[in-house]
Amino acid sequence: MADAICYQRCLILGQLGRCLDELGQPEQAANYYQQELTELKLLEPSQQINQEMSIVQTDLADALTNMGNYSEARKVYKTILSLDQKLKNTRNQAVVQHQQGNLEMFQGNMQEAEKHYHEARKILQLLNEHNSEATVLHQLGMLYQKNRQWEKAEEVYRQSVQIKEMQGDWAGAAKTWNHLAQVNSLVGKFKEAECWFRKAIEAGKVAKNWLSVSGALKSLAALLKHQSQQRLEEALKLAKKALHLEKKLEPGATEIWKTYNILADIADKQGNAQEAKKNRRLARESKANFAGTRYELKQKYSQLILAVARGENVEAALEGYGEDWENLKTAIQQILAGERDVDKLCEPLTFHDAPIITAILEGIERPESLEWFEQDCTN
Repeated sequence: MADAICYQRCLILGQLGRCLDELGQPEQAANYYQQELTELKLLEPSQQINQEMSIVQTDLADALTNMGNYSEARKVYKTILSLDQKLKNTRNQAVVQHQQGNLEMFQGNMQEAEKHYHEARKILQLLNEHNSEATVLHQLGMLYQKNRQWEKAEEVYRQSVQIKEMQGDWAGAAKTWNHLAQVNSLVGKFKEAECWFRKAIEAGKVAKNWLSVSGALKSLAALLKHQSQQRLEEALKLAKKALHLEKKLEPGATEIWKTYNILADIADKQGNAQEAKKNRRLARESKANFAGTRYELKQKYSQLILAVARGENVEAALEGYGEDWENLKTAIQQILAGERDVDKLCEPLTFHDAPIITAILEGIERPESLEWFEQDCTN
C-alpha cells in the first residue's frame, strides 16, 4: 500500500513537470522530473517502475534541451534508449527518436535530425499515434524551414495542422499555423502570412497556450513594422503584448531577445533613439544570459574566443569572417587595444555577436572561464 501511494506521488511529480514545460518553464520542470526519478529509484523495481523511469527521463531530456543543456540531454537520451530496448517499449523509442531529432536540429546537425524525425514518424504511423505524428511533422517543417526548403516546409506543416484540426488539438494547431505564416512571409506572401498569424493568435488564446500566442504576436509585429505608419503603431502594440507574456515565461523558450530587437526596430522607425538603444541592450543581455548561448559559443566560436582572450593567433582565428562581421572585428580590435567597457564594445553589435565579446572579456578577467571553451563540445 505504501509503495502504491509513493508511486502515485511520483506520477504527480511528473505531471507537475509537464505542466511547467507547457508553460515555458523547463528549468522548474526539470527539477520535478529529477525529484520523480530520485523517488522512483527508492521503490521496488518492476516493469511498471522501469516504464515510468523511461517516460520521465524522456521528459527530463526534453527540458534539458529547452534549457540549452545539450550535453546532459544527450547523456539522458543514451540511458533512455538502452532502457527502452530492454523493455521493448516501441512507443517511447519513437518519442526518443523525436527528441533526439530536436537536439540535433538545435545543434545544427540537420541530416541527423531529419533521420531521427523520419524514424519517429514510421513508428508512430505503425502505432496509429496521429497526434504524435503531427508533432513530428511540425518539427520536420521547422527543419526544412531552417534549411530554406520552403515548399517542403509548407507541405509538412499543412499535413501536421490537418491532423491537429481533425483531433481538436487547437494548441498544436496554433503553433503550426504560426510557422505556416512564417514560411509565407519569407517567400513574400504577406497577406497570407498575416491571416495565418491571426489564426494562430486566436487559437492559442482559446487553448491558453501563451508561449504560442507570444510567438505569433511578435512574428506579426515583425511583419507589420515594415508597412505603413498606421501599421507601425499596431506592430508596437503587438510586440508589447508579446513581451508582457514572455516576461512570465522561460526566456530561452520564448527567445525574448527577438522581441526586444523588434521593439528596437520600431523605436528606430519612430525616431526614438533612446528607446531603441535600451531595447537593443536588453536583447543582447537576455541572449547572453541564456544557458544555451554558452553551448552555442563553445560549438561555433571557441577558437576565436580563446585566441582573442589570450592574445594569441588572432588573425588566424578571424579568417573566414567576412563583411557581415565588420562590427565584431572592430570590437575585437578595440579589445586588443585595451578597451574593456562592455557597453561601448557591444553597442554596435547584434544579440548574436555580443555574447562573443562578453565571453572574451570574461576570459580576460577570469582566465579559468576559458576552460569551458577548451572542453569537447560534442559530449
